[in-house]
Amino acid sequence: MIRVISILLIFITFNSFSQNPVKNIFWNKPVIYNLEGKPLNLLYFSDAQYNLPDNFLPYYFERLPLGENFSEVKVMLENQIFEEFNPEELKNISGLESVNNEIIINSEISYQRKRPFLRISFIPIQKNPVTQKYEKLISFSYKLYDKVLKPYLKSSKTYPSESILSSGKWIKIRLSANGIYQLTYSDLLNMGLSNPQNVAVYGNAEGMLPFSNSTPCFNDLIENPVWLELGSDGIFNEGDYILFYGRGPVNYSYNSFYGRFEHTRHCYSDYYYYFVTDIGRTKLFETVSSSIN
Repeated sequence: MIRVISILLIFITFNSFSQNPVKNIFWNKPVIYNLEGKPLNLLYFSDAQYNLPDNFLPYYFERLPLGENFSEVKVMLENQIFEEFNPEELKNISGLESVNNEIIINSEISYQRKRPFLRISFIPIQKNPVTQKYEKLISFSYKLYDKVLKPYLKSSKTYPSESILSSGKWIKIRLSANGIYQLTYSDLLNMGLSNPQNVAVYGNAEGMLPFSNSTPCFNDLIENPVWLELGSDGIFNEGDYILFYGRGPVNYSYNSFYGRFEHTRHCYSDYYYYFVTDIGRTKLFETVSSSIN
């Protein structure tokens, strides 16, 4: 039976975080799965799960319970034992071109009923860098590296007496991708701002709020710098515009453990939101001179 899921939504095994047992993957013959009336040959092992139609290769999943105050956990596979696929197993298998020379692990901390869990998934297939043959992982163990947050004292946190949104006129705008955005003088007037020359942009471009309450984050909107294009008359009026850098729902970060950039999509929204107001601004982009050698 083939079970099709979205990655990181359903997990099938539970193990103690403190244990590091040997895991075995029991591979079977490829199976045929009908996707919208089209038969697909899929590699298969016991309890394999799939992310069809985005990826046709099987995923291994686990969910491990964690202790409190974990902010980040790195996962490394150890004691890996591989076995080469025979040519018959790989006939008409799609997606092999995406297989790397090593297994790439996806991991994320999530919460269920206020209890933290580490969710792990990976495709247990590699392309041997020497032989260039595809190999299946049949046995391995985990090694977990954790970063524990120190508890924050309540007295060390400060909160504004009221939100910046409590006064003035505010316009909420949504963005779907990272990039430089333009708002013209006419755009600001059409939004209902009576003093567009005092335009300011607010938003906390930090991505999705952390799952853990102990992870520090902003407690109010912060002002973002803007570029003010005034034209030849030096006055912000018709024909002028502002530029600001906005972020979408996908957050990019550098994973020093693997030495690569990774992206994390917002779990709850397809957009990221900013707020435009005419209460006045304090942040502008600066012009920096440079010389070409």
